[in-house]
Amino acid sequence: MKIVSVLLSLGVVGVVSTAAIAASAQEQPAQVKKAVADFPFFIGVTGGAGYATLQHPEIAKQIAGTGGVAVGFGAATLGLHAGYTFNDHLSAGLEFGAMETGISRNNAGETFKLGYAPQAWCNNCHPPLSGSDLLATTIVFSTFGARVEYTPLGRDGLFVGASAGFATIIGYSERQGAGFAGRLGYRFRPTNIMTVSLEAGMQGQVYGDASLYMPYGAAVLRPYF
Repeated sequence: MKIVSVLLSLGVVGVVSTAAIAASAQEQPAQVKKAVADFPFFIGVTGGAGYATLQHPEIAKQIAGTGGVAVGFGAATLGLHAGYTFNDHLSAGLEFGAMETGISRNNAGETFKLGYAPQAWCNNCHPPLSGSDLLATTIVFSTFGARVEYTPLGRDGLFVGASAGFATIIGYSERQGAGFAGRLGYRFRPTNIMTVSLEAGMQGQVYGDASLYMPYGAAVLRPYF
């Protein structure tokens, strides 16, 4: 009888302890994602590719051709941006982006063409003289300006965005103008402090006598802090 009483007592104690633990667990609040206000600042890196259409008075479809006509080229795009998240729908910041292509010609005075022209083979060539004419180079198209994004369905998911600012051509026949872009994409958040986005859009640069337009696609990695 004593053994039975002891077993019954232990059973009652076990049931009471289990009930107490369960009640305590129910009282603890469930963990939720932290609010946007906890990590409002961000830095983003963008990488992608597109196909650009360029009109430039000194770049032609072929060497010694007529400049100013539309020529096309594929290019990789790189960008860096930083900004602030105001609420679950709106964020804004600053963005720098760039792409490049090569141009070449056979002789001074000719218009350039996209890409690098093959050079004549020579068995006894001399190094180029100081001050010689430029026959091949790389030109860089860059933009720097404001970037705004709006997510209509909440914190993440589908978003639309736009950017506008200054544009420059560097490397040959340098120019300054205006740059702009529009984009549509989808952003998901694997953790509170990191998002990954896929976007597609159109970039443009306008100068006094030149212009560039490029549809593109890109991926964006954005940590928050």
